Amino acid sequence: MTAPYQQRRDPQPISHGWEVAVLAITSVLVIAALAAVTGLGLASALAGGGWVWPHDNNAIGHVVGGILTGHPGRGLDVRQSRL
Repeated sequence: MTAPYQQRRDPQPISHGWEVAVLAITSVLVIAALAAVTGLGLASALAGGGWVWPHDNNAIGHVVGGILTGHPGRGLDVRQSRL
């Protein structure tokens, strides 16, 4: 027979396990997206066109999608995409 104190559970568990995995995956995806946009800006600056960066948060998703599909200017302003 086991003592009752050995079967007691914590009423406020810190984590169920899946939250840490979701946080890690989300962090990796956000860092990869920002690295891709930063790489686009650096490539544009080094190629002589000047630094480019999306003007709003919605455009970052379009720029990353453009980079993944081979159209790096997608999501940028008309002025920036000509650089």
